[in-house]
Amino acid sequence: MAFHDLTPELRTRLSRVERLVGMFVVVAVVLLIMGLSYYVYRLGARKGWFVRKLPYFTFVNNATGLRAGDPVKLMGFDIGEITEITAQPPFDYFDVYVAFVVREEYVGYIWDDSRAVVASSDFLGKRAIEVIKGTNGPPTYLFYDVRKVSMSTAVALEATNYFLAQSVYDSTSEKLLTKAYERLDRVPLQRLSDQGMESIEIFDKGERTQWPSAIWDYKEARYRTFDRTIDKGFFLPPLEAPALAARLEKVADTVEAALPGILALTNRLNRVLDQATETAANADDVLQGLRPVLVNLAQVSANLTNGQGSLGDWILGPEMRRQLTETVSSANSLLTNSDARLELTTTNVTLVLLNLASVTSNLNAQVAANTNILSEISSAVRNADDLVQGLKRHWLLRSAFREPKSGQPATTKPRSGRAVSPKNR
Repeated sequence: MAFHDLTPELRTRLSRVERLVGMFVVVAVVLLIMGLSYYVYRLGARKGWFVRKLPYFTFVNNATGLRAGDPVKLMGFDIGEITEITAQPPFDYFDVYVAFVVREEYVGYIWDDSRAVVASSDFLGKRAIEVIKGTNGPPTYLFYDVRKVSMSTAVALEATNYFLAQSVYDSTSEKLLTKAYERLDRVPLQRLSDQGMESIEIFDKGERTQWPSAIWDYKEARYRTFDRTIDKGFFLPPLEAPALAARLEKVADTVEAALPGILALTNRLNRVLDQATETAANADDVLQGLRPVLVNLAQVSANLTNGQGSLGDWILGPEMRRQLTETVSSANSLLTNSDARLELTTTNVTLVLLNLASVTSNLNAQVAANTNILSEISSAVRNADDLVQGLKRHWLLRSAFREPKSGQPATTKPRSGRAVSPKNR
């Protein structure tokens, strides 16, 4: 059915549908373009498409494992990528030229003492470049305008926001007097004046440029003007590790050189194993010879653990055991008789002690009954003493009580039958 054959109402409805479909398609296309644009923007921001990148380069001995487009790392972050890898001229000191770019936000971490480390990144021979963060030195790029002023002007700018754009050494070029990026102050200016310098290069940190105006020249120890159309960038000294293939080849050479020693060691091990086998065979023969001894030891052990007194039965013979039995019986009888006699003796001693106690008690009773018995005994003792003293003085008995002289034994003179007067003695 043709469109003009439709009723006006249907034609109106159809026009509305066409307009709605057209608007939907337009909105969908706009959203698609916006989404694609956002994706491209995010991808470019992530990969640094919209960020300024500054050039750097280094040299390696071998380009194995490196290719253009590989990322460059700093402190574990991707800061740029390799842009060019070419061979150097045949007689050049370095073999391979490697150029790479670094995003502007990471340029401040790369100083004069930074290095480009080329090392393996996996076990398949892949290598990567990692830049070491600077610790002591001026930044590689300067985002401030450098100007050269006289010493009098520098003294007038003292204690402001100006800094030195060059390092200065003494006349021997060995001692560093002032270093770049040092604040323009009285101390460095005095050192420069003492060296007789008439001018100095400085920069103002208050006026930052959009693009780096100078690059550090480590040979001249100063910042020089940076021209991005002709400058290849800043040179980072390389720290290159050998490629994985070279390292494996070196390991293989080392193993090959060590193989003779390993084979000799294997031969010595074979000899040691043969000797160990022979020693084991000899030990087996010795054990066979020791088998009877072990059987006897087992029998002795069985005798020692077979019942009560088995050790005594094994050590002592039947005759000795009979004699020991008789001796023990005699000793038992002797101990029994000794106990009886000791009991009898104890009984007799007890009776004697009882009698003595009875006598003592009787004596005590008599002494208690007769109070003068002690004085009479004392008188009797005194009288007896007087009697003895009188006998000592009697002429007849005096010689009996005479004491012998010292050193001479006492002698008794023979008596004669005739009485002698004391005067004739």
